[in-house]
Parts: sequence; C-alpha cells; structure tokens
Amino acid sequence: MIDLTDLVDLRAFLRRLDKAAAELLDERDRYGHQDLGNMQPWMGPRYGLPGRKEPLSIFRGEGMLLFLLARILKPAVIAECYTGTGYAAVCLAAGAPEARVLSVDNYTEGGAGKDGFLIATTLRDRLALVNLELIMGSIGDLNERMIGDGVDLYLSDGPYGQSPRLKAHATVVRHDTDDGQIPSRTFKVIGGSRMSVMCSTVEQRDRLAVDIGRVMPVGLP
Repeated sequence: MIDLTDLVDLRAFLRRLDKAAAELLDERDRYGHQDLGNMQPWMGPRYGLPGRKEPLSIFRGEGMLLFLLARILKPAVIAECYTGTGYAAVCLAAGAPEARVLSVDNYTEGGAGKDGFLIATTLRDRLALVNLELIMGSIGDLNERMIGDGVDLYLSDGPYGQSPRLKAHATVVRHDTDDGQIPSRTFKVIGGSRMSVMCSTVEQRDRLAVDIGRVMPVGLP
C-alpha cells in the first residue's frame, strides 16, 4: 500500500535524480514523441547520452512507477535488462534500498559502448546507491553474479525468452513490448511507452493496479 511517506520519499528522490542527471544526460521527449501517439506530457522527459540521437531511458513517469513498485513489493533481488542511461536502474534501487539490484547491458544499442556504461556508473555513484550493481555484458553474466534462487522483480525491454532466473512469484515489467505477458495478470501504465506489469496472481494484479492507480493512470488489458 502506498502511503504519504512513500510519496514524500519519491519526490525527494526525483529532486536528487534531476540534479545528478543534469550534467550527464540530454533531456528528450518532454512534449511527446512521434512514435508514441498516446504519450502524455505528465510523463515528463526521457533521456539520452550527450551527442546521441536516440533516447536510452524510460520516461520520468515510468521511473516513478518503478520506484513505487520496488517500495511496495519489497523484493530481495531486482534485475534489469538493459541499463541504457541507468535511469530505470537507479529508480529501482532507490525504491528498495535493502534489495540487491543488478542491471546489465552490452551497450551495443546506439553504439554507446564504454561511454554509456561510464555514464550509468556515474549516475549511480552520484546518488550513492550502493545496492546497485551495473554489469557490462549479457544476461549470462548477470546470472553468474546472482546469489540465491532468482529474481523477485524484473524489468526488461528485451525478448521474453532471455530473462534471468526468476522466482515463481516474480513480478515482470516489460518496456516497449508486452511479449510473454499473461493478460489476466497484467496491468499497464497509461501515458508513456508500452510498459506492462505482470504479477504472480490475478489478485496481486488487482491490488497493485488499484494502488498504483492512486498516483498515475493505469489500465487493464
């Protein structure tokens, strides 16, 4: 259940995130994106690496969702594929400071390479998120770094078949694709790109959709 403390903490984190990102990332898509007809201005910007054409982050509003999901679910292990600018990863890590958060990217998208990894690392360090581990590599590299029986909360914009080891009760968030999601257990955030949240049960889906719906518009398939 989201309470006032969660919202106060979210607002404080967003102020810190804006300051930390100011000199690292270029702001994009503040007033919408030509490829996303349903994008709403309240979602805010998404970000890209300086000098690169395409943005490599989720929207600010989607970052809010990830922070709140991590805060509500209290996962022990969070994984993300792919890191991009690191924007989504830091939102997850800030929302669940007691969790172990792993984010992997080979940085071939947009040709960012080591420069992309350095920017994500710098963003993490500016925010002092000691629970966030950034990996330059593949999902196989991420699995090698994991301890225990798998991931509780997973964010990906990659193919469904390439996920890391997931626990039976894992919550799976898809960015830019809903491949592999089960509609009866999924809700979507309205206003940005395609971001869907698949829960372990229909009952959990309904509870989370109501809770998140108090803060931002959501819809059921």
